[in-house]
Amino acid sequence: MITVAIFRPKSFARSSKELLESLGFRVISQPLLEVRPTGVRPITDADFIVFTSANGARLALEQLEAEEFGRARVCAIGPQTARALERGGVKVGLLPEEYSSEGLLQVMRPLVFGKRVEVARSSAGSGVLLEGLNAAGAFVHETVVYTLECLEVAGDVIQGILKGANVFLFTSSLTVQNFLDQAPDRAETIRILNEKFVGAIGHPTQARIEHYGVKVDLVPTEASFERLAREMKEVFINGD
Repeated sequence: MITVAIFRPKSFARSSKELLESLGFRVISQPLLEVRPTGVRPITDADFIVFTSANGARLALEQLEAEEFGRARVCAIGPQTARALERGGVKVGLLPEEYSSEGLLQVMRPLVFGKRVEVARSSAGSGVLLEGLNAAGAFVHETVVYTLECLEVAGDVIQGILKGANVFLFTSSLTVQNFLDQAPDRAETIRILNEKFVGAIGHPTQARIEHYGVKVDLVPTEASFERLAREMKEVFINGD
């Protein structure tokens, strides 16, 4: 049986593990990040309200009613974020073809001159979106709705995962960074990863992995964990 290593926050670890097990994989789950809500409400008196993750959407909707979004055009970075908003009764008015900050910026750039744009996201958000919106003439306000805390893991735990897993799935750039920062021997870790199957959600995560010289075998067609898991299953079925 193929063993898959995942590093998702505790709030997602159980459902992710159950999904992979339902697809026939053995799972090693070791959270490397934890989501910490800030309790800060995004402003809704804006022309555009942007959500860059499903986490951010869910946390915002814990504090806001769908009606409070008023006339704002709500933008989601990808389908998973859009689904989280729509489950809360919020209509998504803009979804880019490329599910990334760059993709979102590309479709928003012609629309935002002179407009007020609220960006609700994590403390680890890239500067690309804010800088690009400002350059396009928008009046941008950022609300940090959650922080991501790196969790410490003993070196022997990392070594055990490297030895025991056939597949490594990374879901964010920060997860990649934390994994490699805590590995007892980074060069050896990179060598081992290049002998395994590596999957990444989204091109920013892929780029961070490849920055360290690790090949990425799979980036799913949709930036979601479920799509990553199911496309990985297809790879191994076809491989058999």
